[in-house]
Amino acid sequence: MATAALPDRNALLAGRIGQELADLKLMMRALREVSAEAGIGKAAQQRFGMLLADATGQLQGLADDPQHARWADLAAEQDKLTPVKRELLAFVQGLLMQRSVLERDFVEATTRLLDDLTIRSGIKRDVLLSVDVSEFLAPSTSMMRFRFTDTTVWALPSMVHELGHHAANHLLAETKPEYLYSRPVVAHLGTAAVAERDVSDVTEKKARDWLNELFADVYATYALGPAYPLSVIALRAVPDGFDDDLGTHPSWNRRVVTMLGALHEMSERPSSTDQNARFALFADSVVEPLWRSTGAEPLPPDDPAAQQSAEQGRDMVRKLAANTPADLLYPIGADVDRLATGLAEQPAGPPDGTTPAQVVGAAWLWWLNHWNAGRWLTDQVSRSALRLCVMAG
Repeated sequence: MATAALPDRNALLAGRIGQELADLKLMMRALREVSAEAGIGKAAQQRFGMLLADATGQLQGLADDPQHARWADLAAEQDKLTPVKRELLAFVQGLLMQRSVLERDFVEATTRLLDDLTIRSGIKRDVLLSVDVSEFLAPSTSMMRFRFTDTTVWALPSMVHELGHHAANHLLAETKPEYLYSRPVVAHLGTAAVAERDVSDVTEKKARDWLNELFADVYATYALGPAYPLSVIALRAVPDGFDDDLGTHPSWNRRVVTMLGALHEMSERPSSTDQNARFALFADSVVEPLWRSTGAEPLPPDDPAAQQSAEQGRDMVRKLAANTPADLLYPIGADVDRLATGLAEQPAGPPDGTTPAQVVGAAWLWWLNHWNAGRWLTDQVSRSALRLCVMAG
């Protein structure tokens, strides 16, 4: 039987490379079209475009010289592209879901809150949003996932925790006389991880992972005030495992003690006002008693481990205060109290000057006084708070 000439190794490899390049073009076209329909600007396209540009160049180089290209070279490029493709598709899927099944007020409130805090942190790189089964941040794209099943105001503090990871990587400090920029939080956490490794049986990597989580907790506490530790205790912490080693995360006890230390430091900053003294009051009269009420057994204040964790919370607050604008610190005060009181009444809008963070804080202050109000009223307050978040600022 006569057959056509069979493709050789170069032809097969060139075909695979060509298919990979065609796939990238198709994915970028999908991103452009869905972004345009969703009213998303060019920032996301540029971010993914930059990530794909290098891989495209490498693939094109292989395609231009198949004689010297190896299958291993193609496999290496495909391995590098896989996480980028996954992020791009997740972003497109998130945009499509936002247009159909997700609560519009939640998406808009989340975007408004995160954008406002990014600006108040002095960070120039904003975050993208998508959905998943749990919250997390992908550092390569600065894309944050929220939980598909939780689109209420009560979920927003955990998103600010994820923003804390973004802040750790993108807070910059000018170093003179060279006028270069350093990453002060990354450096601080790296030094602290080495110190913890040297005095414990924890590896440097695990210590760094734990300290990154603790910094994200402190960032969210600094930006949202008591609302963040309240949300952790009410919705996230597992009191029965309060001292368990959670792998990439420190124990719940350590996290709560670190946040308590942060609240005390927030009260004692040199620029603190009389109102800011309420941070320590909340820590001692609300957050710690609430933690105990769950059945957790906090370490005694004079325990060396508790003192170390509290001091780490204080250190992280000092690092934030030194490297972010002053208005990132949560503006606690009577305005928040009044807003919390009126949330159930469906106010037409927030008072002038209200920040999205204050709206979230007011919602959790309402919860503190009405935790047994029932699902209907709690959902109504959530909807009211989300609407006010969109309008705030």
